Amino acid sequence: MLKCSFKSATGFDCPGCGLQRSVLALLEGDLVGAFVYWPTLFPLLAAIALTAVYLLSKRPLFMTIAYRLYIVSVVFLLGNWLLKMTGVIPCPV
Repeated sequence: MLKCSFKSATGFDCPGCGLQRSVLALLEGDLVGAFVYWPTLFPLLAAIALTAVYLLSKRPLFMTIAYRLYIVSVVFLLGNWLLKMTGVIPCPV
């Protein structure tokens, strides 16, 4: 695992804390582990996939759904980060 430069510089967990472990868990087929490490991964991947589908099909519905998933991703990211900063849940690093 790569060392987090944000945490090294500030001493605080970064919003992306757990991303590497989440991707590795997903690649190993551990969906629950991937969600536990970084819950933002699933809505973000879905939004990226829908953006790609939109670019291929040019149907506005796909981009509308993708925008909403990007907003959900930001909410998950900030909520997860705030829970980690307050100590409610530990950072997996």
